[in-house]
Amino acid sequence: MDDYKELHDIFSAITESGMHFLLHAELMSERDGSEIPLIKREEKAIGAVSVYQKQFPDMKITIEHVSTAKMIRLIQDLDSSKVRATIAPQHIIFDNCDVFDDKEKIINPHNYCLPVAKRGIDRIAVIKAVFSGDERFFFGADSAPRLKIAKDSENPPAGVFFGSAEIPLVYRIFEEVGASNRFEDFTSKFGAEYYGYPLNKETITLAQEEWESPIMENGIQFCKGGDKYRWKIAEDKKER
Repeated sequence: MDDYKELHDIFSAITESGMHFLLHAELMSERDGSEIPLIKREEKAIGAVSVYQKQFPDMKITIEHVSTAKMIRLIQDLDSSKVRATIAPQHIIFDNCDVFDDKEKIINPHNYCLPVAKRGIDRIAVIKAVFSGDERFFFGADSAPRLKIAKDSENPPAGVFFGSAEIPLVYRIFEEVGASNRFEDFTSKFGAEYYGYPLNKETITLAQEEWESPIMENGIQFCKGGDKYRWKIAEDKKER
């Protein structure tokens, strides 16, 4: 929705109470009712986000699972501590070709999520935001387990599920680019600090151990199941 006037009272209440406006920023249709293609929906929502932020500069806005270079650039250009974004692992590792064919037909439903994976240039922008150390961008798993029978159907539901491999997967990405020292900030600190939560007193340990992500459990197929990892979450938890 790009007409903030209909939401004025709600946004005023959010701002005055200090709440957070968590926004899955996609426009589904144009004003004439025509449907917007999946790959363009986040970019089409940029105008709405800009209007919301201009009219309510003190409202805390989080763009959930940001996936485009243009939305990331908007957040950076606003230079506001009130506008931030979560980033899901699927938008770090996939682009549109990992999900669709050249006619936008889903060819890999287990990589299909919303917002959908975008172009290569968008993926690069997401990666740069992740490794930037910019506190406005932090981890949001958006984990969505779906039954394999549903994902393999003609009309699969959106949702990506990495299961127990999610944290090792993200850490592997940080390690590969030599940014391991920024992993904890991205996954555990930036989000908690922004939302005003105390940092968790317990920590998890990534132990060096060769293992393979399960392919399927209880009828749920894992995204990238069967991948091999050399870091695994240890079973014991520790206090800070």
